Amino acid sequence: MNERVRPETELEQRVRQILRAMFDELPRQIGPDPVLVARARRSALTTAVVAFLATALILGSAVAVAIHVGGTHPATPAARPGVTPCHVVVPKCHVRRLLNMVLRHGNRRGALRSVDGFDLHGIISFDDALRRAVQEDGIHNDAGTVQVILGSADADRLHWGHGTRLYYAVDWTNVCVPIHGGGSPSPRQTPPSATPSCVITNWGTVIDARTGAFIVSGTA
Repeated sequence: MNERVRPETELEQRVRQILRAMFDELPRQIGPDPVLVARARRSALTTAVVAFLATALILGSAVAVAIHVGGTHPATPAARPGVTPCHVVVPKCHVRRLLNMVLRHGNRRGALRSVDGFDLHGIISFDDALRRAVQEDGIHNDAGTVQVILGSADADRLHWGHGTRLYYAVDWTNVCVPIHGGGSPSPRQTPPSATPSCVITNWGTVIDARTGAFIVSGTA
């Protein structure tokens, strides 16, 4: 069987040269006196060890620098993925989408309460909730942002059905809602004009988190 021989490194060649000088050349240089030969060999061995350590230290430092400069770093946990952009979920939607929100630890948002204690398996996704909201109310491309929020609510109290259930709220901010039948401008209206056409407010659509059914929508 033919074996491939690994070529010597520069460090190994240097050590071999020093060792050869210790055992082959020293006796010829200093004569046959065994005491002198032993002393010379000890000195040469010390030199070899020092050379070996110094070279190893230099090579180790060079490797460390190369790793640092080359950008190789210890693995770090992957960054938490961002939310899917609105235009990916709903074509022609150009509104900036905020991160999804799950109400926990007693937090509230509008009519929605915390989901603590609920089984979240089997509910539709945040993206599906956004699609359902658009199917019902259209795309509010004049909005500043859109955000999908998962929470719970007392359906009986809100007349949304029966029991305490899970719901998604799809909130659009700074939406221009048309004014029907005239009316006086409010502090959140568009810049003053003789005949204001809309009111700037937030618009929300509530979707049943388990069935995907439309529940209610309106200004927030």
